[in-house]
Amino acid sequence: MAISVMSIVLLLQLTVHAVQILALCLGRKPPDKKSAAIADVFFSVHLATRDEPPQLVIRTLERFSGQLEGDFGYQVIVIDNNTADPAVWRPVAQYCQQQRRGQFKFIHLDRLKGAKAGALNLALDCTSSKATHIVTIDADYLVEADFLSHAASEIRLSGADYVQFPQSYRHATGHGKGLSLEFADYFYNYARPSNWDDAMLLTGTLSVISLKAVESVGGWRSSTLTEDAELGTRLCCHPYRGRFVDRPVGTGLMPFDLATLQKQRARWTSGNAQTIFQRDLLAPLLFGRLLGRRRRLLILSQLTAWLQFTLVSSAALIGALLAFIGFGPSLALTVLASVASVSILLAFVAAIARLVAVGGARRVGARAMLSAIAARLALLPASGRATVDAVAGAGTFHVTAKRPSAVVSLGPAVRDHCALFVSGTVCMAVAIGLQLTLPALAALCLMAPLPAAVITSAELKRYRQAVLQHE
Repeated sequence: MAISVMSIVLLLQLTVHAVQILALCLGRKPPDKKSAAIADVFFSVHLATRDEPPQLVIRTLERFSGQLEGDFGYQVIVIDNNTADPAVWRPVAQYCQQQRRGQFKFIHLDRLKGAKAGALNLALDCTSSKATHIVTIDADYLVEADFLSHAASEIRLSGADYVQFPQSYRHATGHGKGLSLEFADYFYNYARPSNWDDAMLLTGTLSVISLKAVESVGGWRSSTLTEDAELGTRLCCHPYRGRFVDRPVGTGLMPFDLATLQKQRARWTSGNAQTIFQRDLLAPLLFGRLLGRRRRLLILSQLTAWLQFTLVSSAALIGALLAFIGFGPSLALTVLASVASVSILLAFVAAIARLVAVGGARRVGARAMLSAIAARLALLPASGRATVDAVAGAGTFHVTAKRPSAVVSLGPAVRDHCALFVSGTVCMAVAIGLQLTLPALAALCLMAPLPAAVITSAELKRYRQAVLQHE
């Protein structure tokens, strides 16, 4: 039974990697440029906040007050979602009231349901009748002065129904460079290839979307933890076309501690996996003719970018090697340990290989490369647990904390890492004693996330200090 389960897990893992490799290997055809005859572009910028530092939000809004003028109009709508302390949201409300009449709107609700999706749907209801596109922005993003001008040009030039700009991070030139590189993996290895068939999904901030398209598919949903990727998938399935614009137009803040970083990655992993299993999306994604094979591969590669099956594989390896101690060697246990080992090794090699690719393209130094690899390994347990949660239908929405002082101690964040390290040490001893090479290498992989987590936590501490110094 255990061998059958592990065989299924390995098959799923191989399928995910095959989808991602095939998506990268698709013929690189330039996207069709179909300029759109949009006479009057009008953006409605939507900012959903919940218990965000008021000065941080105001700095974000100031960047929109200072946008360069162009052949477009815009408004800004701030939806404050369930912030209990009036001292947090009232300064933002006052700032909006002081701006040009009607251009900035602020709405506070104490019992808004649906998390961020609920707030964004409320923003849709308040959107100006002149709006042609909505722009979603996170509370910590400082956009360039020409952001909206560039967005308008890109919409007209590409003819796309929505465009997505990459996420970038400030104060990440020093100690945060490795983690920033780890984040960049998604945009380099998944977002860029999506342009070959206009199959880009949404990543939640710096997204520019046709209002007509959003309304035609029913707005935002709170049925998954990543409402952005879910909406992007529905848009592709209808089919609207999305474009990735590989040009940084704003910078945000990275998480300040390992616990917050892991919660963020778990939400991304679980939410994207939940999107695949949505009732009205599963069949079109896997079998629908409307998407075509190329777009299907590109969409699925983005939705499975953070999936990890290492939790099940690790449990199987640990169980098999402990059974060796209790019951002695057997063919069945050897096969189980070998299959689990292959699954673990494949996950680690694939994770590191993608980072090496983006690091090589950006010509980063060895220190930043090693820091990025450490961050990736430190996040594997969180991604593995989130993958299991997604299959089980579990998961909780967590807002990424943007207060540098509100950090979580390292201890609770590395419980899974410590358990894997101890288990890996025992498995290593058993595997070496039985002269099992693959299980010994896999056991070494199980030990790696703990020191990687310690390194990443130290990097985040130094990054946090840089933010406190400059923000």
